[in-house]
Amino acid sequence: MGGADPGKSNRDKFLKRKRTLLHKSYELAEKCQAKVYLIIEHPRGTTVYNSVEDGSWPPPDGVLHRTISIHRT
Repeated sequence: MGGADPGKSNRDKFLKRKRTLLHKSYELAEKCQAKVYLIIEHPRGTTVYNSVEDGSWPPPDGVLHRTISIHRT
């Protein structure tokens, strides 16, 4: 009775893109033996994907910063 939902299209696009990112993250981890940690933060909630089940990934911030700075040079 209220008519079309004006935000539905944007929600649908977001959900589709989120599913795609999660699927690609899983594929990258499985097919390429990569460690993947993905955070999607959105006003409706946060989604976290971690390809490493034991909690050893991602490394602490200090280790990440050193790794990134080494690869930038």
